[in-house]
Amino acid sequence: GNIVLEHDHTFSTSGITHNGGTYTGSTELNLTGIPFNLASDFVYTDEMAPLKISQTTINGPGKFINRSTTIFHDATVNCDLINELVLNVRSTTDINNGLENKTDGILRVQGVYGHSGRLTIAEGFTNDGTIELTNNYSNASASLIITNADLINDGIIKSLTGEGGGTRLINANIVNQGNI
Repeated sequence: GNIVLEHDHTFSTSGITHNGGTYTGSTELNLTGIPFNLASDFVYTDEMAPLKISQTTINGPGKFINRSTTIFHDATVNCDLINELVLNVRSTTDINNGLENKTDGILRVQGVYGHSGRLTIAEGFTNDGTIELTNNYSNASASLIITNADLINDGIIKSLTGEGGGTRLINANIVNQGNI
């Protein structure tokens, strides 16, 4: 089925299961503190307002396909994630399955007020797009950690000043075939 969003929505129940269908609308969608279970692939498109996922676990077997702006804040991703546009990671997020950052994808690890940005990826992946380590608050750090296998960079990796201060760290074995 379809869900049409006409006003900002926040879902915080015992969980949501996506069995197919589409989500449309031009308002913000917030998933906070609930399991988000993907029985089939979930595609979030650039025609929609930002999706904010906070203190939430996303489970497969379906894939999470981002074609818009999505913000993860204290999220755990237990499914394959494909980023085709903008994925902002604020605070601590763990990706425990496959990750693809496509050619037009921006994977941004961002320190924010009161929180360092930290993305931990359990498997290696190939970056075909852009990875940015930055902050939007003075002295907030940003870290990318890959625990198993390599980060193959066919795209661009940037360490940005942001609002200034804070460290930028990549803890990974990098095979660079692009630009850092």
